[in-house]
Amino acid sequence: MPREPRLRRGKMSQDFDLVIRPARTSDAVLIHALIKSSLESSTVLNKEAKKDLARKFDLSALHDLLAKDDSIILVAVGANESINATVLMSIEGGMMHLSQLVVRENYRRQGIGSLFIREVLKIAKQLAVHRVTGYTRSNDIGAQVLASREGFAICGHCPNFWYLQDYVLWSRSV
Repeated sequence: MPREPRLRRGKMSQDFDLVIRPARTSDAVLIHALIKSSLESSTVLNKEAKKDLARKFDLSALHDLLAKDDSIILVAVGANESINATVLMSIEGGMMHLSQLVVRENYRRQGIGSLFIREVLKIAKQLAVHRVTGYTRSNDIGAQVLASREGFAICGHCPNFWYLQDYVLWSRSV
């Protein structure tokens, strides 16, 4: 069995040691709390979008997603079993779509997003997926920089796309 990816860093005020692994049903409460916290502090989502995502990722919905065969959820777990990041993906028609990549605020800009993307690409290759896609709000520059750095290219612009917000679509061959 392959080893789970690890990220060890000392750039923050305290060292951290994270392991990326598939989410378990027992993680639903912690994933929900992480997503809720991220939505509350988001400066790039409008009020309606925040409400919709809060509904989409309530506890019941997360339990359903964890049980589905076409959904994959990964988590970055700290030494104290805290969930500090998560990524949600779905597969359809030979493509993998990243729907959410959430990193706890005090863990951002430490390489966790890049580690997740690399793990997603490994999984896509194992599952014979030919393309990975996603979209971000056009004002979410951090997400766009991460996607570009990991080899994704912008393949479209959608003004007034979701809750009248402008989005950028991106994709990458596997």
